[in-house]
Amino acid sequence: MVDDADYRTYNAITRGLDHEAKVMADRIQWAITFTGGLFAASALLITIIVFGKPQALVVSFLLILMSSIAAIGVIFSWTTRSGGKAAQAQFEDLRSHYNDRVAKFNALDLPRPFGDRDAHYSGNFSARVFPVILLVCWIAAFALTLGAALVVAGAVEAELLYRIWPALAPTQ
Repeated sequence: MVDDADYRTYNAITRGLDHEAKVMADRIQWAITFTGGLFAASALLITIIVFGKPQALVVSFLLILMSSIAAIGVIFSWTTRSGGKAAQAQFEDLRSHYNDRVAKFNALDLPRPFGDRDAHYSGNFSARVFPVILLVCWIAAFALTLGAALVVAGAVEAELLYRIWPALAPTQ
């Protein structure tokens, strides 16, 4: 006798897996779209600085604005990373529910709704790494633009900045 509850359980697990995969893909797509907008806004500000040649106070303000954009990028990248980790944890929970009933599902000749653990890990590698890469980029952008704003505003002596970060020093 076939137990209808097993089919319902299987369907619930597969729907949950599909949902988590879609959520992960949506979050990465949002991250790409939103980050593209932030990069475009930053590029516009850089264009104004380079080609507009505004006064130092305006340059400092624009650089602070760029560091604010970068701070938004940091926050957004962190939440994207956290959301991805949550989706991954839910996926593992659903995998566990499936594995608890695998004998019943095999007896009903139902296919396994996911690949093996290594294939799944490899397949989700970019979804796990991409937000971290964005996070590092935005942290660097924040530090550089805020530091540059402070130098331009005269709040930090350039020589002090060069001692902290020698790579920024002009070559002789």
